[in-house]
Amino acid sequence: MRSIHCRSLGTAAAVACASVALLTGTPVAGAATTAELTGQTQLLREMNAARTARGLAPLRLSRVLSRPARQHSAYLASKGELDHNGADGRPFYVRLYKAGFPRTRAVGENLGLSSGCATDLAKTMVDMWLDSPGHRRNLLSTNFKVVGIAIVAASDCTSTVYATDFGG
Repeated sequence: MRSIHCRSLGTAAAVACASVALLTGTPVAGAATTAELTGQTQLLREMNAARTARGLAPLRLSRVLSRPARQHSAYLASKGELDHNGADGRPFYVRLYKAGFPRTRAVGENLGLSSGCATDLAKTMVDMWLDSPGHRRNLLSTNFKVVGIAIVAASDCTSTVYATDFGG
């Protein structure tokens, strides 16, 4: 059985980590596997199902935000842990703006970590994010219109990171 691990940011019951503010990551290149791409498609579908069920507009996928989400996810998967700050200690919004997202727009981030090569936990992640006030705020925010998504399994299959970078 797979287990999910998390370092909570202000919500003791959270099983995935979110922030409405900060993070930057060290670029770690690599193409997504078929399983990761399938998982990303499913994650967007589950996120939008949660939003539309509550009368909110669906999020559109952003390539600008997906690139830094992938880079940071690969970095985190290699460490087997979650952190909204990058390897250089800088906050996540620096990473998103550096990637080309407009500095005048709101940004947020939800992260999740699973053991093993678990790229098929989209519904589980969305349900956990909905159960955590900070994650829920990001996921259901009317300020966010687009999202960058990445699911990256560590090369040794010890962990998989789910990242969603939201933009207004």
